[in-house]
Amino acid sequence: MKKRKILIRLFSIIIIIIFLFTIQYFIHKKDIKDIENIEIKLNCGYLSPTYTYRFNFLNNSIMHKTEDYDEDETFYTEFTDKNAKYFVKKANLYGFFNWEESYINNGVFDGEWVEISIKFKDGSVHETYCYADFPPNYDKMADVFYEAFGYNIL
Repeated sequence: MKKRKILIRLFSIIIIIIFLFTIQYFIHKKDIKDIENIEIKLNCGYLSPTYTYRFNFLNNSIMHKTEDYDEDETFYTEFTDKNAKYFVKKANLYGFFNWEESYINNGVFDGEWVEISIKFKDGSVHETYCYADFPPNYDKMADVFYEAFGYNIL
């Protein structure tokens, strides 16, 4: 009888946790229609080029810009609605639209940094800055960018 009560309590706690995560997911879930653009700037450390990618969800285009000390290069590519839908689905799953404002490791003096700016159609902007420290699902989102758009961005 005692084991049964413990199992019922444990099962109840698990159900509550699943319910809370489900609510959290749907409260913060974004749709492809909500996003105007995503801009990502990254640098791999001292004397490395700075790469900027702007994903425009209004016209399904990607701007790629490389800024080095003596030369700059910019080119554009396109992506499909299918790619965009896949990206948004996975970004919701990994909490990409809700990453904290900053992830910083002050013990590193020459580390990789990334700036992420997400502009929504309602005019709001969500920004995340990372310096030698990254969100928990950063690597998973790097895979998502590659799978959706064909580029290793994060």
